[in-house]
Amino acid sequence: MWSAANADIYVAFGAAEYNADLADWCKANERPLLLFAGSDADFSVDYRPGNSARNVWGSRCDRCFDSVVGATAIVVQTEFQRRSALERYGRDADVVVNPIPVAELADRADAGAFLWIGKAVPNKRPDLVLEIARACPEHMFVMILNDVGNGLFEKISRDKGANVEIIRSVAPDDLGAYFARARALLCTSDFEGFPNTFLDAGRFGVPVLSLTVDPDDLVTREQGGCIADGKIDRLIDAVVDYANDPDKARLAGRRWHDYVRRRHDLDGRVAEFAAIVRRTVRSGVSVKALS
Repeated sequence: MWSAANADIYVAFGAAEYNADLADWCKANERPLLLFAGSDADFSVDYRPGNSARNVWGSRCDRCFDSVVGATAIVVQTEFQRRSALERYGRDADVVVNPIPVAELADRADAGAFLWIGKAVPNKRPDLVLEIARACPEHMFVMILNDVGNGLFEKISRDKGANVEIIRSVAPDDLGAYFARARALLCTSDFEGFPNTFLDAGRFGVPVLSLTVDPDDLVTREQGGCIADGKIDRLIDAVVDYANDPDKARLAGRRWHDYVRRRHDLDGRVAEFAAIVRRTVRSGVSVKALS
């Protein structure tokens, strides 16, 4: 399969058992491998030689370690991930922030619902949205909850209150209609990388209310929303605050839009990626390690 591609460079996403096999194949066949980080979990402390336990996605932890150390070069989403690669794996990495096309900010004067988007998996903590909604019965919550067949979608659907609307899936091109009526984007995940939903929120001028996740402290630094430091009561207070003060929410959304437009523009990030690909091809299979 890999040999049939006969590629000058192979690109993989995330620390995984499959990608460790690909790294082994690339090394044996003198082909460079460029590994993209998909989340902070790709540099877990559980990924180490000799640990045959499996992660939540079914990959062996020791093989996840092998996929990181075996790649020719690594691209990460944040400075936090870059430091994790250095400290835990002795690997250097290039930071390329996630790209997204961003247009002028449209009027969002009628926005009122609180929007949550994610898979129906435990680490996304969709159950916490229901807890927030129960504490805020006068406010509307919309969950785009992707069913992955593990039973959690059905459980959340059964347990939801009248002020929670659940949608099984939405095509990417149709997300704008949901962000247009969102007062803020809610994030209840235990961990992420740089969530694409944060970028979507930015391009539509929607602020972020997050329980824990704040990649490189950017939401805090740019004043693009509120981070609750893992405290659900603080997140509930932030929801109430934005519900009662739409101008405050609108201003935070405008700041977040300005940041995303300034830093995550599509053309600049593609140019960075192209330069890394060219450099990695020239380097062959030599590993870019900590100097």
